[in-house]
Amino acid sequence: MSVKVVGYYVDEGVKKEDAGTDDVFLVYENYREDIGKYLEGYAPVGQHFNLKDEGYLDECEKITKEEYKIISEGFHTPKEYL
Repeated sequence: MSVKVVGYYVDEGVKKEDAGTDDVFLVYENYREDIGKYLEGYAPVGQHFNLKDEGYLDECEKITKEEYKIISEGFHTPKEYL
């Protein structure tokens, strides 16, 4: 399974230095015949979610995959997203 990850993020209002596992998430591109491309997310604590407002990402701090791995350590993230 190939997943196109758009980015890794820390929730709005949280600095990456202070972020915990429940503050990070990743966003990936998905596709459905009836609606085309759309974005979904995955958080190590909350699991999968629909990203209904792409503008929300502008309010969040983008981090690297390595930073995501460190912050989310101890919680499962499917290998397809890493």
